[in-house]
Amino acid sequence: MEYLSYVNTKMGTNNHQRFSTGNALPLCQLPFGMVSFCPQTERQEGKQGWFYNPNVPFMEGIRLTHQPSPWIGDYATILFMPQCDVLGDTTSSAWSSFLEDECELRPDYIKVRLLRPKCTLQLVPTQRCGVFKLDYEREMTPYLSMLSTDSRVELVENGSNDTITLHLHGAGQADAPGFKGYLVVKCKDFDKSKLSVIENDGKQAIHIPLLSKNTEVRVGLSYLSFEQALLNMEREVDKKSFEELKENAKSNWEEKLSRIKIEADEDTLKTFYSCMYRVFLFPQKAYEIDDSGRPAHYAPLLHAKRMGVRYTGSGFWDTYRTQFPLLSMIAKEEYKEILKGFIADYKDGGWLPRWSAMGEVGCMPSTLIEPVIADGAIKGLLDDEDLFCGFLGMAKNVLDRSIEPIYGRRGMDDFIKYGYVPSDLYRESVNLTVDFSYGDYCVGTVAGIILERYAQLDEDSPERSRFNMEALLLARDLYKLCLSEERMGAYKNLYNKERGFIVPRDSEGVFKMDFDPYEWSGDYTESSAWQGLFSPVHDLEGLAKLMGGEERLLERLDQLISTEADFRVSGYGSEIHEMSEMAQGQIGQLAISNQPSFHIPFIYAYFKQAVKTRQLVRDITQKMFSWDKGFPGDEDNGSMASWYVLANIGRYPICPGKDKIVKYKPLVKIIEIKE
Repeated sequence: MEYLSYVNTKMGTNNHQRFSTGNALPLCQLPFGMVSFCPQTERQEGKQGWFYNPNVPFMEGIRLTHQPSPWIGDYATILFMPQCDVLGDTTSSAWSSFLEDECELRPDYIKVRLLRPKCTLQLVPTQRCGVFKLDYEREMTPYLSMLSTDSRVELVENGSNDTITLHLHGAGQADAPGFKGYLVVKCKDFDKSKLSVIENDGKQAIHIPLLSKNTEVRVGLSYLSFEQALLNMEREVDKKSFEELKENAKSNWEEKLSRIKIEADEDTLKTFYSCMYRVFLFPQKAYEIDDSGRPAHYAPLLHAKRMGVRYTGSGFWDTYRTQFPLLSMIAKEEYKEILKGFIADYKDGGWLPRWSAMGEVGCMPSTLIEPVIADGAIKGLLDDEDLFCGFLGMAKNVLDRSIEPIYGRRGMDDFIKYGYVPSDLYRESVNLTVDFSYGDYCVGTVAGIILERYAQLDEDSPERSRFNMEALLLARDLYKLCLSEERMGAYKNLYNKERGFIVPRDSEGVFKMDFDPYEWSGDYTESSAWQGLFSPVHDLEGLAKLMGGEERLLERLDQLISTEADFRVSGYGSEIHEMSEMAQGQIGQLAISNQPSFHIPFIYAYFKQAVKTRQLVRDITQKMFSWDKGFPGDEDNGSMASWYVLANIGRYPICPGKDKIVKYKPLVKIIEIKE
């Protein structure tokens, strides 16, 4: 069975800012690779993130991209476009049409025949490089053009006759001042004597004539230096044929996709393996192997090289719920390295990441990497150094504050003072309160693991003398505090029995007077009180007790699903796409189109009603996920694709950081899960 044949990279790519079927891109890259390639069909100012449209038969070129989401933007990006005849200097003038039946967009390979230059372009990726194969048909001088997109491209003339070097300036929204990528482009058929550079509003367009109509162009990227980019190329693409690299990419993807083998109908197989493809795209490697043979990375806040691995391109508000628990099941070794790469940000800059691109973006609330580290800790995926450093980063979120709001916990001091985050002092106060309660539970869980590990050592053992005493002392301080009812149960201070919801509360202790459970207000993140009601995943038993028992909780869950799919826009001022997508789903207030509802169908099974969970998720997977139509909402770095995979195999991690998997009869026949 060839699993790649079932993958549609365009699943989830047909989007608008007002309605999402995934907000995804048809990325051609190796699993967790540092470079991705994608057609750019049209880049428009104000809509830079939505540069690909699957419904149009034209493109502006093949884009080197690192965009994790259109809401986050891109960095270290450039556009490659074959040209001849009249050369276009901008993306709006260099575009060409193509025939759909002559275009292949696969995870491991791109092929397209561009009609304007009559050039067949093929591409294969490696971890940090890519190789283009260009075959021109016209009897004209062929050119390869390199155009600026979101990054400012700058030609640096220090290469040999077959090489040019480029700086790719800018880190988008991320906190990475002074960052630039180092790109090396090599081709034995470059005619550098006739190379031309055109300036357009400070951005360069570079046109290089080619001495042959049939040639290969090799590109290598580094975040450290041109010398490192050349070293990356030497290791990954030099002295290897295009066909050999193509076969390597294919084999790499086949191995990852086959980690879960199922039997199902054709449509389900296509949707399932299209989702499996997305599980392995993000986060992306942001490290390289230096000339000493050791991993090294660019530390954005230090603007310097540091040793060790690093990974970027994950918003933990989205991904902690599904993707990382799935990776802990089917990609343990890769996930161990990914966790190490996240913790590197704390070592380099003093804070664990919240939403990482090249640097911190901080576009979503709370510090939900805490469940990721806790989940890794309880599953034994962290070595001692990472366990201790990860815990120190978690403890800093609890104890310290940053003057920059994109780092740490915004509102934590008032959470401690009032027992909740007051709605008159902070936006998204309900979500902040619940997330801090959950986060403290995770901090307490890791503290307990550290204390237990220390207690198991003999008093005179050398391991005790080498134990990280800073982590141990903090674990002693935070274990009972963070697992106390006062902290992990703080969400209960917002539960209003009269209204039956978790309700915003101001600094005077007054619950919101004009409360409307259908209002998507500034008190909830991309949701209303209906979805917020079931958000304390770390304490569902406690939530049930608040409601009057498990039976009453399940009745309220029935009400959420049966009530009208209505919404009020007052908190946002206008309709946002998450509202539209929930209404289109027509499953009451179950907004499976967005992450706050991901766990809700599985609460039935948590309270021993697995049949009800199975019926609900079967309807959702069949009606709202499709390899040709897309996802019910933003896919977000593998989070929604992972939800679909988990739903089909009948295993759901309802609370990352707890060793608890909700199970029910799978929706598909499972042949093998490689754990």
